Amino acid sequence: MIEAETTEDLKRILAAIDVTVPRRSEGRTKEHVERYAAVRLLATIAPGRLEFPLRLTHRNPPEDRPDFLLEMGARSIGIEHTESVPQNQAHTSFLSEQGNGPDTFFISHALPGKPRKSKQQLLEEIALDDPGDGWAGDSPEREWADAMAQSISAKLTGLIKPGFQRFPENWLLFYDNWPARRSRARGGNSVCNTSAGVALNSFDCIFVVNDHNLWEFSRSGRTLRDTVTIWTARSSAEGPKRRVKRRRAKSEGGTMFGNLFKPKHKVWARSEKSCPRNMRAFPIRRFHKGCALAVRSNQAST
Repeated sequence: MIEAETTEDLKRILAAIDVTVPRRSEGRTKEHVERYAAVRLLATIAPGRLEFPLRLTHRNPPEDRPDFLLEMGARSIGIEHTESVPQNQAHTSFLSEQGNGPDTFFISHALPGKPRKSKQQLLEEIALDDPGDGWAGDSPEREWADAMAQSISAKLTGLIKPGFQRFPENWLLFYDNWPARRSRARGGNSVCNTSAGVALNSFDCIFVVNDHNLWEFSRSGRTLRDTVTIWTARSSAEGPKRRVKRRRAKSEGGTMFGNLFKPKHKVWARSEKSCPRNMRAFPIRRFHKGCALAVRSNQAST
């Protein structure tokens, strides 16, 4: 539970919360990811959206539908959380963390609606480490938008099941753990033009949060903000901590907490020479078991 009387109280409390998300092979639970996403949301949401006194309750089963209750004065807001992640990719990460496959490996395309693969199939793909054709044109934006739209549709289906409690206000919070690279503006526009509009008949706001951005969709429009990083050691829901060269990210601005936190991102850059010839023209994703972020070949690292 988070209780704050003022903005300064909330700053102090959020900065002290352990938002570590363990690796999948080390006991990650949905509570880890829910806490991570909720703290991201409170730290990044637009100034003026929060009122005090404030209390956020992480609800326990069987009363965890929705997952959180946010109380601000006389307002009561139910927040339902879900993680958007391809199941095959999640299983692949688990198997890789157990020592299967090479230390450095490509992340393959994760298209929405792909059937679940067996453990043996995934182990064969890990060993093969085929980079595929790469992303071209606006395929990253379309893949990401399709994935978010499918996740929204799936969540709306769950609302009709018995046991979901409605509050005077209701928010839907997505943790975006989809591997496709994306253009924030075009991808968000696509989401807004598809399932987000339908979902806003059931929710007052929809938030999509990842390590870098917070999308907000509402009946009045959509906004995009840079997320505030609130820890000093990277512990992300994408995977293990990465042992790589450290580089300070640009400071976030325009949020309630401004530059309170000092974000540190780790970047691992590969040379064009080491990149497969058929992929040098495209941004690619290649991960090391000890690395934090995807890199782009044939371009300056970011």
